[in-house]
Amino acid sequence: MAPFPSRRSSSASILPTSIAHHPQPAPQPSGTTSYPPAHGAHDGSSSSPHDGPASTTPRVSSPAPSTSGLTPKQLYGGVDEPQAGLLHGPGRSYDSKRAVRQLLEENHITKHTYFNDDGFHNHAAHHLLASYSLGAPASLLKNIWEVHLIEGTKPMLPLHPIGLTEANWTKHLGNEKFYPNYLAFFMRQIKEIPLATSQYAERKSSVIPVLERYLLGGQGQMLVRAVSGALHGLINIGYGVEFGLDALVAEGLAQSAVTSPQVSPLFDAAWPPPPRTQTAMQFTLSSALSSFKLGSGSFGTMPIASPSDSFVQTAARLPRERRVPREGLAGFTILERILHDARLAPDVAVFEKDFPKLGNLLKRRADIIIEWCDEWKFSCDVSPDYGEEHQAKRKEGTPLKTPNWEEVVEKCEELIWMATVLYASSTRPGYACKPKMDFFIMHGLTSVLFLPAILEVVSPHLRPYILHTHFRMIVSYWISRGRPNLWIKETLMAAPLYPMPPDASSPSTSAVARYLASLHARKEGESGPDGVPKTPQVDANGRLRLEEELAEATETPLDLLGGGNPWSTVLASAVDHPDDHVAKVIRSLAFAATHFGQSPAGFYQASLPGTEVMDGSIFIRAAGMTLQAMGWCHEGESPGSWDRSALGFESAWENEPRIPGYDLPASRSSSSSFKGKQKPKRPEDQEEDDFVGTPGSRSRTNSPPHFGQGLGFDPVMPASPARAVWASSSRPGSGTSTPRDGRMQTPILSEGVLETRLMVGRGDEAEREEEMRRRRDAEEDEDRELMA
Repeated sequence: MAPFPSRRSSSASILPTSIAHHPQPAPQPSGTTSYPPAHGAHDGSSSSPHDGPASTTPRVSSPAPSTSGLTPKQLYGGVDEPQAGLLHGPGRSYDSKRAVRQLLEENHITKHTYFNDDGFHNHAAHHLLASYSLGAPASLLKNIWEVHLIEGTKPMLPLHPIGLTEANWTKHLGNEKFYPNYLAFFMRQIKEIPLATSQYAERKSSVIPVLERYLLGGQGQMLVRAVSGALHGLINIGYGVEFGLDALVAEGLAQSAVTSPQVSPLFDAAWPPPPRTQTAMQFTLSSALSSFKLGSGSFGTMPIASPSDSFVQTAARLPRERRVPREGLAGFTILERILHDARLAPDVAVFEKDFPKLGNLLKRRADIIIEWCDEWKFSCDVSPDYGEEHQAKRKEGTPLKTPNWEEVVEKCEELIWMATVLYASSTRPGYACKPKMDFFIMHGLTSVLFLPAILEVVSPHLRPYILHTHFRMIVSYWISRGRPNLWIKETLMAAPLYPMPPDASSPSTSAVARYLASLHARKEGESGPDGVPKTPQVDANGRLRLEEELAEATETPLDLLGGGNPWSTVLASAVDHPDDHVAKVIRSLAFAATHFGQSPAGFYQASLPGTEVMDGSIFIRAAGMTLQAMGWCHEGESPGSWDRSALGFESAWENEPRIPGYDLPASRSSSSSFKGKQKPKRPEDQEEDDFVGTPGSRSRTNSPPHFGQGLGFDPVMPASPARAVWASSSRPGSGTSTPRDGRMQTPILSEGVLETRLMVGRGDEAEREEEMRRRRDAEEDEDRELMA
């Protein structure tokens, strides 16, 4: 399979000329740059065959502006009042808007992007905006800020004496000491007003062209850096775009700039590849046409986003019926294939002792992950096996179209569903413990919320790269956590449809205020304004409270519980949770439920078990699981904790009590049986090879091999006739005890001891083989339908 996409020269820029402080190479004319670019097969080549002539104009840079005598606000800029954001529910007020702006500005100009020397991120802005969006009053926002002042911030570092300019901005990437310099640098670029001849004329700032140049321009691995720190750089940028806060976009760019590109094995050196430059004649014609307001479609920059591109409106128009990909494999089908790729199994691709797990996984298996992720295609993608006509066009450099906006929305929605399933279905059923919500997989869900806002404003040819980036990241994080099985029917769809808090009297103060009180109480020698130590008190429910809070208990009513709508209960609890990730998770799920909650069962039906019953209720179910795991703190429960044990490894479950009499469904992956032994290829494997190479299966011709196919080993136990049953056998609820992969089962004995037995020689062998062949044929028909 040809990789997606090819590498290109990183010398070009997509910044409109109105933004630069020096002469820039003219951008590429419309219709000559394509998505995806011509394939170069990761060969390290610096240019594509149809790159235009590069500009020979030397890069001239003005010296960094003097910062002497500037106040922090003059240096880093202020923060505007936030716009409404993606969720438009009630609860926001003038007081809360004013409070959140003031707190965001204080964080922006006085706090560093990390709160310790280990690179832990400052989450204050995320927490404030997520809670503000969910309706937090001003008093609660101030308490949230105080919690972060105590737990999660450190002062802004002084400016480094080396100033940043257009010429040297890439020379100090990855250096935390340059964060204030990058913040000031990006704010200067953003505050430039676009010229009247620019495509971005009449906009109040240059935030979008700056994003396209610095984040998506292919230089400095900036997009890779933005997703390397658990996607926090992209999250910060997303908050800025969603709420119209240029200062937060600058924060996200600066944070990305000082982040190490740890996930670079997943991407090409220039990602996205920069477009080729114009000739001098094309640049002259483009400028002339723009000056006469005749447009620059033929000679100017790449087309920019249309103001009519609305994710919400387009998603509402799309039919709520079974969604079939226009090209390639469905995302859930790819997850199923990965579950049965022995090369990506736990203790093969990643080990429990690995630290960091994601980094070690990518060192060993990035190429395999890319191969699988490249099966997730847009209709305009070119594959090597599309036929002689397409091959000829590739060699000629004939441009292809970028995907239309409707397909972009479809792909983005699919990512939101996938992120939810990976997050909420990794908990094994049959255990008498709270749901285990993985901390790292969770960030794939909190970050996916910002894709709609970002996709709406960036140029169409850049949108697929943003989506492919997020797809690769959520898949990689899932595999790095031991590739836990996805129990959609047994765990996610079995979660309550109407999640409710435990029976408890409603506290008189907010959960954040109580948590803040406990922080103050733990500080030794804590004193009040008169020097007298504050005396912690306990209310009737045994909750710690301070004297000041007893007096202010009725200041702000927080009882937001509603009637029959489960979301009113969930949102009221999430907005008042001391862990900022809870509000972010619930916000993502609430957005998804608002726009996709009416989707019927089987909307994304694929070969992954459980997708046939999965419907739009997964979002409220996942929200309830989150609060069950992290605590209904608004209602009086103690805060829970995120799981960091890596749920795909047995050690994450070995100390958890089992539910008596519950028969755990058989494992769907080979993770427990594969030990890496070398085995010769068996005759049964050839049948699958024949299918993979058949005409009509074009997007699978170069797919990664299944199981150990072509690798010199096979994890399947000998003499098992169930070679291809992994695709569809023993779906949940089928009433059969035959394991999905036909290899092993783990029944529970009466004494509660797990016994592992080979599934060989049981029952009528011929009958079982015929049934498995029938199921395999049905699954292959489904695959062909998905690829049609």
